[in-house]
Amino acid sequence: MPLQSTLRAHFTPHFTRHAPRQLTARRQTRATWRNLALWSIVLSACWGLAACSSAPATPTVNVPETIVLENTPGGTCGIAQTAGITGIGEMDDEAQIRALIAAEGQFVVAREIGPLMALWAEDSQIINAKNTPDDQRDDQIWRGTDAIRHRYLNVVFPSAPETVTAVTLQLTLEGDRAHGQGTTQIGGEVSPNGDLWELERVDDCWYLVRLTYNLEPLQAGNAQDASTQDEAQPQATF
Repeated sequence: MPLQSTLRAHFTPHFTRHAPRQLTARRQTRATWRNLALWSIVLSACWGLAACSSAPATPTVNVPETIVLENTPGGTCGIAQTAGITGIGEMDDEAQIRALIAAEGQFVVAREIGPLMALWAEDSQIINAKNTPDDQRDDQIWRGTDAIRHRYLNVVFPSAPETVTAVTLQLTLEGDRAHGQGTTQIGGEVSPNGDLWELERVDDCWYLVRLTYNLEPLQAGNAQDASTQDEAQPQATF
């Protein structure tokens, strides 16, 4: 056999056996790297989810859910149903007004925003006199039901007391309008003659129109500065 044919017969099989194996090895190597990259992405996602799930939740104020009853009247006409005050229709105006103010305190303690807001007229307001009754320049005012709702939810409810009691209330009625100033005990705090309530009768139902609180002047030597009382640092009286 010629030398050229001998060399071809000897080397060709050797080349054709090993070339495909080298190509397969390269493909396997690339596949291995791709798999490693995919597993790295999957593991990173899992670690991220685990970190998110273990992060502390943002603290919230738990407000009990309110069952809204359709066609429930507001003001004194609704408290028989929402506050369980029976015989409201047989009461005179003064007794109805006292029951309405008592219901406001009841709903504050229970943090029931729906029945609470039903006590207020649409154009109502709440005023913090900041213990300076003769100076209205520093008054803090919540005008309208949206602002009053915001105050209850964000100022009052987070530190709602266990009890609210009208100790004294001197009422004056003038037709469909009424006002009364008195002392309220909220938890262990008493505000002597510090609350002024104003009400209006609409369609035989009495509604809260305005509440001005912190009307009692600061006593001499009181370390609390009335000018610092604001939404972030509310007094217990409301």
